[in-house]
Amino acid sequence: MSDINDEKLRKRHVLKLEPGTQGRNINGTTGLQCRCNSWLRHWKFYSGQGVAFCVVKDCEKRALVGAHIELKPKQTEDFIAPYCASHNSCKKTNFENLDENFPVVSAKPTKLCCNPEKKIKKIMNLIESFTRPS
Repeated sequence: MSDINDEKLRKRHVLKLEPGTQGRNINGTTGLQCRCNSWLRHWKFYSGQGVAFCVVKDCEKRALVGAHIELKPKQTEDFIAPYCASHNSCKKTNFENLDENFPVVSAKPTKLCCNPEKKIKKIMNLIESFTRPS
């Protein structure tokens, strides 16, 4: 039962973007840490996705970091999204269109953010079991 509860908690952390959603990188978050060891790993774990490209619409660069972003329309919390190095280091404060094919995940760590490989593999196996064709 714990595995199913963990999977529900993981899914509650994910937000599917609507077409036209905009976001911007939040400057000054470099020192924030998560027990996942990196924010990109945090995003991959909660989103259930592997290799990622930058979430900024029409950017074809590979994501190197999980960036703290705020969304427009404004949400009650900040999110983590895959960003390339150039969009992550951008000091601009304007909002950019985001690719709705990439989900964003809550920046709030949970009990699942402890990074033991065994737990991650267990949850990924559970995800695969739900998505395997019968």
